[in-house]
Amino acid sequence: HVTAVRPTLQVVNPAVWPAEGAACPQFKPIRRVQEAWGVRDAIGRMPYREARRMIRWLNQAFPRMTLSRIVNHKRPLTPEEQQQVVRAFRERGMADEQVFDYVTDSFEW
Repeated sequence: HVTAVRPTLQVVNPAVWPAEGAACPQFKPIRRVQEAWGVRDAIGRMPYREARRMIRWLNQAFPRMTLSRIVNHKRPLTPEEQQQVVRAFRERGMADEQVFDYVTDSFEW
């Protein structure tokens, strides 16, 4: 999967290759990850009092610069962070609505 743009590669020494049938400690499978971007729209749909509580929670849950990057779609929320944010929105009355501004898929490998 390496293109000509990448000037260097890392390889595993064949002398330490595992025996037939043994698990290779160097192997890492490609994993599809769902990334969520932004929460601005959901906060805008909340009643004012609940929106203020949600903003307060976000300010406590994330460092200032990280939160700024999340809100401005510069950094996605990880799956673990998504669970925390969805739980916080549900606790503040967002029952069935979409929480994130948009969601994309990426591959971790």
